[in-house]
Amino acid sequence: MFEARQRALNALDNELSSERELINECFDMTRKLIAIFDTPEFDPLMAAAGTATLKCRYLLLGVYELSLDGLGQEAGALLRVVQEYLIVIEYLYWEPEKAVELVEGKVGNAGKLAMKLAELVEGLGPEYKAIKQAVLGHLNAQKNLRENYLHTFAAHMSFAPEARGHLIDAKTLRARLDPVFAAVTFRWNLSACCSFLIDVIFHAAQLLQKHNKLPAAYAEQIQLLQERNSLLFEDLMGTNAES
Repeated sequence: MFEARQRALNALDNELSSERELINECFDMTRKLIAIFDTPEFDPLMAAAGTATLKCRYLLLGVYELSLDGLGQEAGALLRVVQEYLIVIEYLYWEPEKAVELVEGKVGNAGKLAMKLAELVEGLGPEYKAIKQAVLGHLNAQKNLRENYLHTFAAHMSFAPEARGHLIDAKTLRARLDPVFAAVTFRWNLSACCSFLIDVIFHAAQLLQKHNKLPAAYAEQIQLLQERNSLLFEDLMGTNAES
């Protein structure tokens, strides 16, 4: 039953050691950023953004653990929630004074927050063209992932081949009762987890930097993590877990 995890851990100790080091460092950076949000005196913005970042950390730990067990497809349901908390962090960057209302549930769900965020950014002047393109591009990319994969095949019931292919043994065409380890799929799942971690780190750090709370050394480390992530998984760009 636990063969998939044993083989995954063995791969991380050998051919995927670079991937293991990167994902460990990404989780460590989320820990460092959350420590900054966790202020001795209550600050609504730091509390709300810190909680969202911490929730992302927990959810992505769940994604990592499920991927180790050969359950990357099922982990997609958790990524759907990570997206919602990412929108919260982005929204708080632009509307920090809404932190209390957000925590009290008076601002709306993640979908409404995304719409408000898009409206805010659309209203920026022409001198913010680059920022507008970056934020709207990120929102659209997250929306496409959510609607074209997570929403359709992972976070909701589906009998589509993309949702059930890993449940069937390709040779016997019979039900596969226990998850199996597939090296290509596992590495692709690691890349997805790392990409989401980088996204969380970037947006949390951006908010902290805006309020002069991000150490310069952390900013440099985050830049290096982004570069390493791009290089390490460059060969997987434009592919899927079955490629």
